Amino acid sequence: MIKNGEENNKKNTRTILVVDDDEELLKMLCEVLQCEGYAVVSASDGQSGWDTYKEAKPDLVILDIRMSGIDGLTLLSCIRKEDTLIPVVVMTGYIKEWTEMQAFKLGADGFFPKPFRIELIYDTVNDLLNCNSLELQNRRLNRLVSLLSEENKRLKENAQKPCKKIEGKTVVKDKYRDICGSVAHSLKGEFVHIDNSIKNLRELEGVSLDIQEEYDWSEPL
Repeated sequence: MIKNGEENNKKNTRTILVVDDDEELLKMLCEVLQCEGYAVVSASDGQSGWDTYKEAKPDLVILDIRMSGIDGLTLLSCIRKEDTLIPVVVMTGYIKEWTEMQAFKLGADGFFPKPFRIELIYDTVNDLLNCNSLELQNRRLNRLVSLLSEENKRLKENAQKPCKKIEGKTVVKDKYRDICGSVAHSLKGEFVHIDNSIKNLRELEGVSLDIQEEYDWSEPL
């Protein structure tokens, strides 16, 4: 574990854990956050990140996805089993279609494809640390609903495309549509789970939340 600075005269002295195997970026993030008044601890791989998390008990975690040993998504999953409320920001230079959705399904509170402006990380950190637990849950649900809606829309569009050829063989359109429908059905299940979570939050807190409810649960076929 690497300690990066002492408390300064600023009011904000909460602890942030930064985990990344890019030494240059790791050092830069730590210096920026330290200058803003945060106490910062860091790790250069997933395993040491997990060990540091358990030892330092940070208030927020920033982690990279692609690392040796324990990758960032596995680390995020481990953290969520310990603490469902700690804000976690994910960053990666290896973006794929499913990466952002997977990160938010595991409980990420922010997602940054590399490269990004350092100021965006600080703004996000400052914002998340000023949210209460209900606001964090609300944001996660809204973001996941948005991502699932986008994926459902993409599946609908794909289901209407003409036959494709794979290694010289034509894929039967009905079969292709069936596969899209099967995946969309799974997404519908995610929507139902999210809706139940929203209802549970409302009942628990007894307040009205700003939840996006204009999503489409219909099948793509």
